[in-house]
Amino acid sequence: MLTIFCLLLAGLFCQPARASRVVLRAGSPYTITVWDSEDGLPQNSVISMIQTRDGYLWLGTLSGLARFDGERFTVFDGGNTPQLKYSPIVKLFEDTRSNLWIGTESAGVLLAREGQVTPVALPQPVDAGRTRSICEDATGAVWLYQANGQLCRYANGKAEVWNAGQDRPSKNRLVIVERSGRMWLGLDGVLFGMASPPASGITALPITDMVQVNQLDYLLASAAGGYWRLADGRIQKWNAGKLERDLGPYPWTNAPVVTACEDQEGNLVVGTSGAGVYWFDAAGKPERLSKAQGLSDDFILSLTVDREGSLWVGTDGGGLNRVRRQVFQVLEQSRDLTVQSVCAGAPDGVWYGISSGGVNYWADGKLQHFEIQQNSQNPYVRAVFVDHQQQVWVGTYLGGLYRLEAGEFKPVALPGGNPQVSAIYEDHENHLWVGTQGGLAVWDGQSWSHFATYDGLAADSIQAITEDAAGGLWVGTAAGLSWRQAGIKTFTSVSELSDASITSLATDAAGDLWVGTQGNGLFRRHAGQWTRFGAEQGLISNSIGYVMADGHGYLWIGSYRGLMRVAQKDFDEVAAHPKTQLLVCRTYGRPDGLPTGECTQGSQPTVCRTADGRLWFSTIKGLVSVDPTQIKLNTNVPPVVIESISAGGRRYGSAALRAPAPQAVVIPPGQERLEIEFTSLNLADRERTRFRYRMANH
Repeated sequence: MLTIFCLLLAGLFCQPARASRVVLRAGSPYTITVWDSEDGLPQNSVISMIQTRDGYLWLGTLSGLARFDGERFTVFDGGNTPQLKYSPIVKLFEDTRSNLWIGTESAGVLLAREGQVTPVALPQPVDAGRTRSICEDATGAVWLYQANGQLCRYANGKAEVWNAGQDRPSKNRLVIVERSGRMWLGLDGVLFGMASPPASGITALPITDMVQVNQLDYLLASAAGGYWRLADGRIQKWNAGKLERDLGPYPWTNAPVVTACEDQEGNLVVGTSGAGVYWFDAAGKPERLSKAQGLSDDFILSLTVDREGSLWVGTDGGGLNRVRRQVFQVLEQSRDLTVQSVCAGAPDGVWYGISSGGVNYWADGKLQHFEIQQNSQNPYVRAVFVDHQQQVWVGTYLGGLYRLEAGEFKPVALPGGNPQVSAIYEDHENHLWVGTQGGLAVWDGQSWSHFATYDGLAADSIQAITEDAAGGLWVGTAAGLSWRQAGIKTFTSVSELSDASITSLATDAAGDLWVGTQGNGLFRRHAGQWTRFGAEQGLISNSIGYVMADGHGYLWIGSYRGLMRVAQKDFDEVAAHPKTQLLVCRTYGRPDGLPTGECTQGSQPTVCRTADGRLWFSTIKGLVSVDPTQIKLNTNVPPVVIESISAGGRRYGSAALRAPAPQAVVIPPGQERLEIEFTSLNLADRERTRFRYRMANH
């Protein structure tokens, strides 16, 4: 017997998303990904949608049922599931026993379990009507509310039916069960409440509450208890007979409410017919999502939020949309500009230099621009720095060093005669160090000094400067690393750094020294020991642009291929077990709100932290920021599923709807071709998942 093990390494990432269409709109806090029939969706009207316990997303359309793993659609229709022939799928529900209930437009209700799809035996004329609502009560019975007003309870293979508004014409037929067990039936103009599920065999429903409204649009049971009531143009949450929250009047106008769900924090999300989606925050403030923000259509049919927190939107003709909140914010005034350097300024502002010309100061929502001219030419800003006295210094590639005086940047003469400045740093004694292409200059507040290769530097081209916990100065050059404490020395203890192009230097609160290189990875000096980390250990690139510890246990690493975030404790584990451990490297790019994945290199500083704790990063298409405390870790371990095994032209296991995967497969000798089809059920970042697999005894 050949036994297959598939192990998903959650948190390891590779290439960017390859979905049908990723929509990023300037100023929008969302990234929207769209799939349609060209990507495998059976039809572009997604009427109903749920995520089942196994992790799959299920979609009901006008042309069959689709199962989605985040990358591929598996379609079930009349061709492979005869019971689904000819009828649109209008309602989907999974009960606590993992049975899938499928409500159709005109072919009744189907039950899918253990690879079998069977019609639910309902009394006539219940099975001929469209299913409007499905829920499960505290006893495990499933309730079906039909368009004709008949209410059916199905338990232990038997159905009981009540007339619940059959004599009342109604567009809405809603049945929900609160967390407390209380049930509610909703029609257009009235709500009926039952304190608990009715006993079996009774002819009349035990109604305990009746709420009269002019127009009921939607009911939604809340995961935290109580329920949402959208009625008479107001959004309210009720619990135990009391109004718990009132979000006020509908923010949409004349657009019918079609569907609603809650996000992971219990906030309400409403889908309308024609006005798009309204996503409420914890304070009850709505944010609209429409075609203007990148949705494929404003006519919404279904909504659900998956376990990773992504919002899925089923549209009427526009296919399937995934909506994700962006982690990063782009300073709009900097969008599409090459931001070469950034530095914090008092109190919460930021200074940033633009390669194409000038320096900007951003604070309190206002932007100040400063021009720097060198013989009427653009001097190419490379470094912006604010010292302890809040003096602003600017290093340029063609014009040398400048200092802000009386609202104007004026040139400062440097020793050494080379005007090309690329790095500025201030040490603990408030000495200002300026790295140029002709050596290292230092200002002690009174006069300048200059150091070059004849003083012990590895090279005259200075690219990075920092200070360690002992007060030693480290200098990164284009041809190696130098160290200064009682004299300058070229660092030769690590052969891989002896002639490397050093692109960035940083220290963290623990006293570790971090050294970024061009093409040779990232180095750490910890307790006197050096360790190299590169692509082999899980980084996405060996070319490092900048490095910064955020004070919350994570290291941020800029590169040409994206911005990386790695827990600092992971470096300890990899250093201790280099052959068995890999870094869990979260990579950020355009889908996360960055204007590009390429971070700026060749300058210092290119990353900073403002007094409010926000991190600012320079990229070749704008200045971006993030609050590291607001980043939410996805702790859901994505399950790995073996979907099929084929050998010698024979398929092992069933391809039927909801068929369980085979637990073991015995393949006879002589079979030369083995195919194993597997997937990870990670809807948020399916395209970034890496797999590891092995065959026992092989």
